[in-house]
Amino acid sequence: MAEFETEEQQLEALRKWWQENGRGVLAGVVLGLGAVAGWRGWIYYTEARAESASSVYQSLMQDLSAEEFGAVAERADELIQEYTATPYAELAALGDARAAVEQGDYERAKTRLQWARDNANQDNIRHIARIRLARVFRQTGDVDQALATIEPEFPVAFRAAVEELRGDLYLAKGDRDKAREAYREALAAPYSSIDRGLVEMKFNDLRRDEPDS
Repeated sequence: MAEFETEEQQLEALRKWWQENGRGVLAGVVLGLGAVAGWRGWIYYTEARAESASSVYQSLMQDLSAEEFGAVAERADELIQEYTATPYAELAALGDARAAVEQGDYERAKTRLQWARDNANQDNIRHIARIRLARVFRQTGDVDQALATIEPEFPVAFRAAVEELRGDLYLAKGDRDKAREAYREALAAPYSSIDRGLVEMKFNDLRRDEPDS
């Protein structure tokens, strides 16, 4: 997924991929398990479930755009509880976490993001959930927990965003040396989705702390 520049593009690509390939994936799972009997009926059932989940998710996104946050939470509950096996449950958790942050409901945001981190089938969803969860911890002042959340290794496509966030967290702790090094790593990372101008400004501000060579 490195070719996608933002988290939202990655999520949209995953959603489109599922719509285009979900039937083949499900068919392969069934055949791999040797469940030939009733295969066609099962495929029709799972397709209907996926289409229904897609419809609920599209409504959730419309509600999110309209800032109908109560409806977003209800649709997220429905997808997580009734359509857990589909990617739309994972995406719904991220969507409702975003709505919760907009409302200042950081506890709900944490709950949704922790669920996505722990239950998502797609690796990229889990990585995105971890990054956003760390941002919420930072928002609530729990900087150490935020750092712990992003401590495990991330794929290279996420490295720039993670290192920028790590720099922000160290700066919040008053550790300017570690913050500077994190910003340096963010600027050096490939597949960058960060605002380079902003990160360079942060980095240059901290470079004044470096001893003269």
